[in-house]
Amino acid sequence: MVIEIVATETEGFWDDKTPCWEMCHCPEEIRNDCPATKYATSPCWEIEGTYLKLSDDGKRGDDVRICKVCRVYKKYGQGKPIETKLLNKGVDSYLRNLKTKSRNYGNVDRAKSEKEGAVI
Repeated sequence: MVIEIVATETEGFWDDKTPCWEMCHCPEEIRNDCPATKYATSPCWEIEGTYLKLSDDGKRGDDVRICKVCRVYKKYGQGKPIETKLLNKGVDSYLRNLKTKSRNYGNVDRAKSEKEGAVI
């Protein structure tokens, strides 16, 4: 007999632990945007785009090197290899999506203007 255990939205990785945002003393404005607080069913090191993983320019959020030395991973990671499992939910993804939407919007305006004979 096989019993499958499925986590529900109310069951989170951090339920019986001190969450990363408390251990790292993240200010409220970071906590509000960070995917670690929004997707608490997963540990922060498995989520792409958390604030600590962001590159200096904010375009990438997949560098897990910081996780290897982080006190949160050292306490709860149990030495398991770090693997990003939750993709496209982070701050970096949000910024990339905004850029894409902006570029697409510009292309639509340009095409509409060209169709109408206007020059942008």
